[in-house]
Amino acid sequence: MTGGALATWLLTCNPRIFDLASFRDDGHILNSWTISQYKRNVAAGDQVVLWMSGPNAGVVAYGHFTGGAVRGRPDAAYWADDPGEKDYVPLVVDQWLERPVPKEQLAADPRMTRATILTMPGGRNPHRLTDVQWEAVSEAIGLVSGGDADSDQPGGVGTPSEGASNVLSAAADPVPVTRVRTAHEVEIGQGYVPSDESVTPTSGTPSAPDPDLVGRNLSVHRRLQNQLADTARARGCIALSPGALDPDFDLAWRNADGVITVCEVKSLTEANETRQLRTGLGQVLDYQDQLARRASKVLAVLWVEREPSERRWVELCQRVGVTLAWPGQEDWVFRD
Repeated sequence: MTGGALATWLLTCNPRIFDLASFRDDGHILNSWTISQYKRNVAAGDQVVLWMSGPNAGVVAYGHFTGGAVRGRPDAAYWADDPGEKDYVPLVVDQWLERPVPKEQLAADPRMTRATILTMPGGRNPHRLTDVQWEAVSEAIGLVSGGDADSDQPGGVGTPSEGASNVLSAAADPVPVTRVRTAHEVEIGQGYVPSDESVTPTSGTPSAPDPDLVGRNLSVHRRLQNQLADTARARGCIALSPGALDPDFDLAWRNADGVITVCEVKSLTEANETRQLRTGLGQVLDYQDQLARRASKVLAVLWVEREPSERRWVELCQRVGVTLAWPGQEDWVFRD
């Protein structure tokens, strides 16, 4: 930027370091962000977008800075580790996107080729955007300069790769708040992204954390998941992959009545059956619990490769409100 023009920035959020969903659900308001470079360059009026990292990376919000960098120490309640004293830039979130812009969409735009969020995704905050890069991002999020956006005077939180939080109240003037937008108001999921079934099976190692991530099991897992997504669409449902603010479920779908079903898919072999069922049941209950904060009704399905050898698993799942099913039981899963 030259001639005194305002700069444009991108701040990254690592949900493994800062519990974004809980912070927002508890009604906290974002008014600052951790930075570790460009401390003398950030200024009031600079525009900024918030990027969520992880498997569903992308832009989830935009806003503007309200001042220069200040020093402060945040409340560590929502951090994985105490961040200590850091430099912050005060800001306002103007809008949390109803549908986050995925990384893949921006990466496909030639104007973003040299953007540091793509070339150095683990880089320090903030990432500076060129005029051309900001133009690409602005178009992707539907931001019209000077327009009457559905302003959301700060409602939510983000965290940089080191984390994020509000600075001490003495460090920046409080921002008037008329309404807090929480994660409840962000629609669950995004359009289903089919899994690539053309993986080359490799031998699993003893340290592999999840049997579904290696070898034959990975191929089966992806095939089961894609087939169930196709079935959901054929039954008149909208198949979903997790969005940036969602837990990392395998698949979900929304029926005509708006009811969400979240699903965990597991391959089964004689050797791993018990472990897979235990793991899958725990995962889908966790996903259901997280999503239940944002929908009036969330059903849970554990979809496995075949019927378990022990009937007790079906009964156990029924007791905790989970439908355990396998190919051939689609009518049971998609019952009204």
